[in-house]
Amino acid sequence: LPPPNVIIFAFLFLYCIFVVTNINNHCMYPLKTETIVDLSECVKLNREIVYRNKALKKNFFFQIIIFALCLIVLQIHLALLVGLIFLFSFYHTRRAINKQSEKYYHSNKKLQNQKVEYEFYEDYLIIKGQEFENNMKYADLHNIIETKENFYLMESISTAFIIIKTNCSQELIKHLSNLKENMKYGK
Repeated sequence: LPPPNVIIFAFLFLYCIFVVTNINNHCMYPLKTETIVDLSECVKLNREIVYRNKALKKNFFFQIIIFALCLIVLQIHLALLVGLIFLFSFYHTRRAINKQSEKYYHSNKKLQNQKVEYEFYEDYLIIKGQEFENNMKYADLHNIIETKENFYLMESISTAFIIIKTNCSQELIKHLSNLKENMKYGK
């Protein structure tokens, strides 16, 4: 038999490994953040949704091809006309998004300047507002969109929860990025 101090040292060593492993795996939850839903955030969300629309991308791509073909065959006047149509289309789309966002935002009094708190756990999140509280499993999310400034947790194709990155801890940003990657690969 080994001496008692070796047994005690081995036991303490194994206990420390167990504690460190559990701290790394379990103590980070819940991860919390909050968002004030204002008009500018709604506009950003709607732009992301629209600009990720495949039909809109195909339309813009088609217009660029027509513009390039007109330039190739030296139809400068036609190329300028197509270019102007392209710019008008882009401007009109952006303006329509802003107007639609404003209309939606102002029509929903509960949404205006609503403070929404989020608590993220390992496989679900809790969303709390002034008049609601909702639990949602990550598996029920349609998609997660990440931009430079925000995460959008897509509940459906057209509705999302806005998470502002500057209000998030590094652990939460990493957690959301991992969730997004797992959704991409169907994990």
